[in-house]
Amino acid sequence: MTGRECTALEILRRLSEPPAFGHFADFSDCVVREPLDLSDRDLCGCDFSGTVFEQDVRCDRAIFRGLSWFRGATFRAAASFEQTCFFNDARFDEARFDTEARFGRADFRGIATFDHCHAAAGIDFSGILANGNFSIADAELDEPAVLAGALMMGGFWQTGTRPEQLRGLEDSTIFGRR
Repeated sequence: MTGRECTALEILRRLSEPPAFGHFADFSDCVVREPLDLSDRDLCGCDFSGTVFEQDVRCDRAIFRGLSWFRGATFRAAASFEQTCFFNDARFDEARFDTEARFGRADFRGIATFDHCHAAAGIDFSGILANGNFSIADAELDEPAVLAGALMMGGFWQTGTRPEQLRGLEDSTIFGRR
């Protein structure tokens, strides 16, 4: 990889700065070679677009107070965002999940975009709350995404993603476009 290397400590330090409107920590196009655990943290906005995470990423119960961009990021090991609160837009479009990806009971208060993402082991979205629109259009899912118990208030976009790749929609509540 040709991206700059970022350490877990550097990421934790910068994301722990007080949130301010328009401010975000720019970690775009980085390589993170060690495990990253941001669980139970109150974090400012971040841009991890194009970043490669070589080890586990755990953000369970974290609160992302600003934008949360992971566009085109690669997660080579487990990615866990269970019960995470995204106060603004959560962008995972074109992200690549090489192993398990968990977003169970996450709270998306802005848009949640997973368009054109690739997930080798599916993605768990069970019990999510999406206040803005939730989109998983044109996703490549080697195993189904689980959406059981999801509540999507701003619509659901799935254009180009095969229905058999989405499990649990019959147990979800969707308001708006479907």
